[in-house]
Order: sequence, then C-alpha cells, then structure tokens
Amino acid sequence: MERGKILQYSQNDGCGCVLSNNNQFAFTIRDWRGESAPALNRIVNVEFREGALVSVAEVPESVLLQEKAAEAGEVAKKTWR
Repeated sequence: MERGKILQYSQNDGCGCVLSNNNQFAFTIRDWRGESAPALNRIVNVEFREGALVSVAEVPESVLLQEKAAEAGEVAKKTWR
C-alpha cells in the first residue's frame, strides 16, 4: 500500500483522480474505502495489484496527526543534539 492524494473527484459521475509516486491514477467510487465521500487534497492509502489501482482508502485524521507529531519529535531531537 502507498500513500496518495486526491487531485479530483466528481460526485456527479463518481469518478476521480489520485496522485501517488508522481503518477496520476483514475478511480471510481467502487474503489473507494471510507466513511465519507472522497474529497479534494485528502491523503489516502492506495493499493495496487499487478500495476492496477484496486482501492483508495481514506487515512483518518487521527493517524495523520500522530504521524506529524512523530515527525516533529524527530526534528526536535535532531535540533537539540
């Protein structure tokens, strides 16, 4: 699984585009794994099988906040050395 970011999503047609590893991939609402609708700039986990995108899953805000806090802690440790 890789991280990505939703670049575009249309609720009207249920199609969107996600950016992962500097590549854009189309997805549909059938590929979406989340409690809320896909949203522009949302950080997601993307899963590929044999080079094809098979799912786009929302990353909970709590997970993103924990990751940012851990990154900040590492930066602080390096700064105070």
